[in-house]
Amino acid sequence: MPEPSNDLPVHKLCVLNSGEVEKCLLELNDTQHRAIFSLIVEMGLTPSEILGDESLGIKGMYIQDLDTRNMTIKVQYRFKKDDRITTRLAPMTAPVLVAMRDYVASKNQTFNDFGKLFDLSDRMVRHFLSNLEEKTGIKKPIDTTTLRRTAIVKMLRGGLKPDEIKKRLGFVRPQEESILIVSSYFLPDLGDYERVFKDFLFDNMDTMASGVRASKN
Repeated sequence: MPEPSNDLPVHKLCVLNSGEVEKCLLELNDTQHRAIFSLIVEMGLTPSEILGDESLGIKGMYIQDLDTRNMTIKVQYRFKKDDRITTRLAPMTAPVLVAMRDYVASKNQTFNDFGKLFDLSDRMVRHFLSNLEEKTGIKKPIDTTTLRRTAIVKMLRGGLKPDEIKKRLGFVRPQEESILIVSSYFLPDLGDYERVFKDFLFDNMDTMASGVRASKN
């Protein structure tokens, strides 16, 4: 593969390492905030998938969407207004199960109850995430983009192939695609992911992805 052009902009890839994720969780005393944070950083869900989005016709998550026996969550999503609404079953990780159990219990409910899970707005989610930057002192933007990219890296570390991750996420935004492009090119068997994805992946991931695209044209 040719070396990426020096004329291409280099962007610092914002991915939280395990210590930073734990630092954020320690600051999240509100069980609702903790549950939403876990759904994004562990499973890569979007606020619209979690909370609902009237403009896209998405209803959001309900207690009955949680299947604790099979460890899955039914997720309704729609990437753009002209897309059709689709439902997928997303695998639920153990940390998400714990966070959801704590949150549901704090509402004096159980997983056998019915009703919408969350009563926050997208703006409120952005607000409590931005507060984490100040509280934790982490020198990275803590937002849904960073958390989604962190989830993608977690999945790669867990041995999932890029195509499997795309199915699990439902869709991948352009700013997230670079991780999967470089992973597919450099780690087709993911045999050396532990070394490459040590903490922050590559600082110039976007530039490297551009180089990969150029080499295929």
